[in-house]
Amino acid sequence: MNEALIAVDIGTTNIETILCGRDRSIIDYRSVRNGQRRYGSDVASRICAAAAGHSDEMRVCVLSQLCGLITELTVRNPDHRAEHVVIAGNTTMLHLLMGYDCSGLGMYPFTPFSLSCISTTSHGLISDYLKDAGPAFPDIPVTVLPGISAYLGADIYAGAIACGFAHSNDISMLIDLGTNAEIVIGNKDRILTASAAAGPAFESGRIFKGTEGIEMLHRLLALGVIDRTGLMSEEYFEQPAQKNIRKLQLAKAAIHAAIEILLKQYGIDASQLKKVYVSGNFGNNINEEACIAVGMFPPDFKGLISAAGNTVLEGCISYILDESSRIDISRFEEVILANVPEFNEILMNSIDL
Repeated sequence: MNEALIAVDIGTTNIETILCGRDRSIIDYRSVRNGQRRYGSDVASRICAAAAGHSDEMRVCVLSQLCGLITELTVRNPDHRAEHVVIAGNTTMLHLLMGYDCSGLGMYPFTPFSLSCISTTSHGLISDYLKDAGPAFPDIPVTVLPGISAYLGADIYAGAIACGFAHSNDISMLIDLGTNAEIVIGNKDRILTASAAAGPAFESGRIFKGTEGIEMLHRLLALGVIDRTGLMSEEYFEQPAQKNIRKLQLAKAAIHAAIEILLKQYGIDASQLKKVYVSGNFGNNINEEACIAVGMFPPDFKGLISAAGNTVLEGCISYILDESSRIDISRFEEVILANVPEFNEILMNSIDL
């Protein structure tokens, strides 16, 4: 029987899993919508739901889904024996998974209950809440990866591993786009990271799906339907559409400002980056030309952008298979954008297209 690993990405919207061989070949993939969505579509809503007494319910929800996914992967692939499960996700999702108090995540100074790496077993993880997971549910070691801060979770830590920040001499950037835009810049010598609120603009199923919103801005600008300020011409003006355009402008401006601040604090300009990895659903169909044309990314990103896919799952696998890929969590220097005096000015100057 062949040995295999299971990687799990507990996202706010979806829970994704892969069964992977020790040669890194993907044997199977399963994904489900995160059942916690009935408590709210974003992390803020989930934190509020936990505070309102639904923490145990949300934990049972994610544990049940996790149990089902692991069981399905093992039953569907009887020739492969899962030896380890590695889990990552944003800080709120992992707090809900472990049953931690989420109250510190919802108010300043945004203090997590714990960000530590967790070592347990699959049966140990579910034992308090799921008394009968079924005979097909294997009892194997489980590692939950460490987080960086309240809004920079184990998913970003895994992404940095996947992009090779532990070894590279070249300076690269990782951009993960969703409700928050998490950005990492660095190499083996120094790593900076920040989280910028992008609102719902880049969440699947919201205003536009994935990269469609930025492409839409680009097309509307090229056709003269909107001007550089984002204002729709009188001929085409429609209030709901104008409102969505403004949301996209604010989101792309926040991302541009965060990128500019991180580059400045790192002491380089965009032309000195070796590669820009864009992960998540947005990165799967990234339109480099549109992202640069509307001012979300600087012009020097041209030719550097690479769709990185699910770096969370890839990073989880690397964490187990290649210990040298691991990054000491203390190496991540978080830049709190709200504390940077010029951030608001850069943000406002980045709204126009």
